[in-house]
Amino acid sequence: MNSEGVEYTQDGKIGGEVFLADEEYVILYVNSLKFARIFATPENLAELATGFLVTEGILEYEKIHSVKVKGPGIFIEVEGVENIDLLSELRSSGCSGAVSEEPKSVESGSKFRKEIILASLPLLDECSPMWRASGGTHTTCLIDGEGNLVKSFEDIGRHNALDKVVGWSIQNERDLSDKFILFSGRISLGIVYKCVRAGIPLLVSKAAGLSKAVEAARKLKLTVAGFARKDTFTVYANEWRIE
Repeated sequence: MNSEGVEYTQDGKIGGEVFLADEEYVILYVNSLKFARIFATPENLAELATGFLVTEGILEYEKIHSVKVKGPGIFIEVEGVENIDLLSELRSSGCSGAVSEEPKSVESGSKFRKEIILASLPLLDECSPMWRASGGTHTTCLIDGEGNLVKSFEDIGRHNALDKVVGWSIQNERDLSDKFILFSGRISLGIVYKCVRAGIPLLVSKAAGLSKAVEAARKLKLTVAGFARKDTFTVYANEWRIE
């Protein structure tokens, strides 16, 4: 959205319009129960909800019967899932251990060529028009083994941008085991867990990795690289995937 702003410089000030990234408060309902509240860019909310439920380890995609978006509400109907009411209560109380336990290791044996990764890095900026206009969003790009862009999403939240890519991939039956992620945000433990639960073998970010995230990535066989720039990146975990 456009808003008024005043830019101050050494020479004075200049008034005009500035672009602000949209931020909305969305609510996820699972079987009519209020399950989670998320601040997000109000686009592609069905993909967000699908990716969120899967990457948070709440349920498998096969158990999702339908996803409908109505205003700021996302209504998900699931089948064959027990204790949704209990999980909802635990999340509301701030106790996330029930849905944030350590996932199983990445099973994919895919490897990726260094040259392909480096050649794909410009795609992160090319897929970030909202960030260029506002400076207020994160970007996640899904890249195939040949370095081609499969899909990308921007969102005010880095977790959300990743969830949208995963949700879109699941809905469109795209195999994630032979693809990698380009990511604009720092690599935290939560981001590592999300990638592992989605079956993603490689995460490449232009930002830094955090200590607990790198420890987990090494254990869970997720290859993680940070400080990805024009002609360089630093691998923190499972370098064996890089050729």
